[in-house]
Amino acid sequence: MAKLRLNTTLMETDFFSGSSLYALGATIPAYTLCWWMNRAFGLEFVREPELDVCVAQKTAPTAAPGLFSGMTTEVAGQEIYYPVFRQELYNEEAELLLYTNRNGAARLLPEIKHADYLLLVKNAAYLDLDIDWVTHLHQLNCINWVRAIDLPTVTEKNRLIV
Repeated sequence: MAKLRLNTTLMETDFFSGSSLYALGATIPAYTLCWWMNRAFGLEFVREPELDVCVAQKTAPTAAPGLFSGMTTEVAGQEIYYPVFRQELYNEEAELLLYTNRNGAARLLPEIKHADYLLLVKNAAYLDLDIDWVTHLHQLNCINWVRAIDLPTVTEKNRLIV
């Protein structure tokens, strides 16, 4: 029997085409950040629990004590959830997705470990080309810093697909 494989490369290309990713540093809870962004930019971010990203935390095998000291046991990893907030723009052609990048010591995107939040602007071509997200987000007092991230360099960007 032949095994079928899902081609995730095409899915990633479609999901991220025309998108921009920004890393945000803010020490406030996600709902407070959304409130500030809603108030400042006239948005309506909504948390949609069905979009939350679930990542299985890998754990190392542990050695069994005593009589079975030569054996190792596999400990099942726990699942870690990262909340996602969504804002649709212009008849659902463009949208903003705000991901929580931290959950305790774990990170949604480990290579961007310094960021508290990630803002994905999907289908940015439908938005006003004069929008400079870095400048606009920097105007909020609750955001400490903003950096544009080059999407092709992100190794685990498949975790952002919702």
